[in-house]
Parts: sequence; C-alpha cells; structure tokens
Amino acid sequence: MPSKLMTLEEARSILLQAAPVGGTERIPLAAAAGHVLAEPVRADRPIPPYHRAAMDGYAVRAADLAGARADSPVSLTCVGEVLPGQPWPSPIEPGTCVAIMTGAAVPAGADAVVEIEATEVGEWCTGGGEVRIARPVEVGRNISPRGEDAQEGELLAGPGEWLSPQLCGLLALCGHTAVTVYHLPRVAILSTGNEIVAPEVQPSPYQVR
Repeated sequence: MPSKLMTLEEARSILLQAAPVGGTERIPLAAAAGHVLAEPVRADRPIPPYHRAAMDGYAVRAADLAGARADSPVSLTCVGEVLPGQPWPSPIEPGTCVAIMTGAAVPAGADAVVEIEATEVGEWCTGGGEVRIARPVEVGRNISPRGEDAQEGELLAGPGEWLSPQLCGLLALCGHTAVTVYHLPRVAILSTGNEIVAPEVQPSPYQVR
C-alpha cells in the first residue's frame, strides 16, 4: 500500500490537467440540460418583470388598513379582479381593493396583497362587494417585487456552469432559445486488479466480476 494516499483534490487536479477542453457547439435550449455552458448568459429584462402577487387575495393600499383591528375592521370596496397575464387599467383609489390571483401584476397604487384567508368575506369578491380586513398590513406583504430574482443585464450563468433543468428553465424565462455549450466528453472506465475477472467467468471466493 502506498505510504501516502492521494487526496480527492489532488486527483481532480491531475484529471483536469490531463483532460483537453473540448470544442463548442450551438444547441437548442430544449436539448441543453446536462451540458456545460460555454458562454455568459444574461437576463434580457427584470425577473419578474412586474410587481407580482405571491398569494390569492386582494391588492390594497397599506395606508387604508393602518387602523384595522379585530373589533374595528376596515371595509374596502372591491372594484374588480386582475388575473395573471392581464394588466389593471388604472391606479386603485383610496378605500378600494382589487381581487388578485397568484402571479398577476399588482395594480399601480397598491403596495400590499392581503391573502384571502385574512379577510372577512363570504365568497371571492370580483367587483362591487365589500371586503373587511381586521388587521393592518405592512407595505410589500405578499408581493414579489420587480427584479427580485434578476435585474436586466444580470449574469444568470457563465462558462463552465452545468446546465441543470432548473437553470434551463430560467434561461427560457429570459427568452433564450439556444446556448453555446462544450462538446460532451467521451468517458471510459477501466477496472484493474488481479481479483477482477470477466463477467462470463465463474469467480473464485477471492475474485469479483
């Protein structure tokens, strides 16, 4: 047995020095998972590109609920509903709220989303009804701010980074349809040792296939 065993870091260093860097190719993003990126990739716009509701509930002005208490709830008039992929046409007015679904853009003028479980309302209100809220809310509650995950131009991934399915999904979110990657290496495994025999050989008690 050797007097000094090689560390994992030493073995990796030797392997990397001996392994040549392969060429590159441009491939569709849909086929890129498992490859290694060979170029920097940046966000083409903020992610998310708008203030996004993180819960189903009601978009509100936090100032309207400053005095809300369990024994003195505040009533807000629901003036409509905003769904994912749809804009709200105008800023919400004081004393009003807008029903909002998870993932939808928060209307201008609103600075918090009260989850439906925290409201006193018999059913989902989409316009014309009153929504009672019995506690104040902080600015930014249940809102994912614009650019929370990445800012426009921010580096998402760089050369040498392994493309996981999750990273590929992020690149698709930023409009990338193809990426430059390194050619996949050809790897061979060689098993050696006096105790090793071929698969078709019946091993002795001191041998392995």
